[in-house]
Amino acid sequence: MPSGWVLLVSVFLPALKPCASSEALPMVMVPFLWPVYLVGLLIALAAAVRPEAIAVRGTALFMLIRGSAIGLAGAMLFEILDGNIGVEALVVIAICVAAFGVTWRRPTEVAVAGVSVLAAGGSFAFTLVLSSARLSAWGAHVAAIAAGVLALGTVAWLGEALWARRVARIVQTGCTSWR
Repeated sequence: MPSGWVLLVSVFLPALKPCASSEALPMVMVPFLWPVYLVGLLIALAAAVRPEAIAVRGTALFMLIRGSAIGLAGAMLFEILDGNIGVEALVVIAICVAAFGVTWRRPTEVAVAGVSVLAAGGSFAFTLVLSSARLSAWGAHVAAIAAGVLALGTVAWLGEALWARRVARIVQTGCTSWR
């Protein structure tokens, strides 16, 4: 998926101005946001392999999601303890726990494609919010477009993976019924 590579490259493009008078900074300067962009690389690598060889690259994607979920949930826990955020943090922690749970299975093609849809959707949501910020720069818009196309590509990949699994089951069982 070329959009995954574009999303990864856009981490180096000027994306956000800290102040109205300053120069725009690339997101590579903000290490805790790297997973949003690394998702593009891991999805592109996972989508480029044969379904039989997906376990290794799918595991890398799953590990990135698990690490990001743990980090984000920990940050939200600190925000709750500090008294800055309330119910919103609990929602984020619940989503992180769900993301951690979803990636706990063996990475089959359908599982990796499904998790890729969620990861690309999360990257698209983040980059869309970033690009709509008042002090965003052109790199944020490129990242949002790449993440949106990546999200659409992962939905198509999931559809193909589900169809291939269905066809394999029909061939394996010899049943021509669609039930």
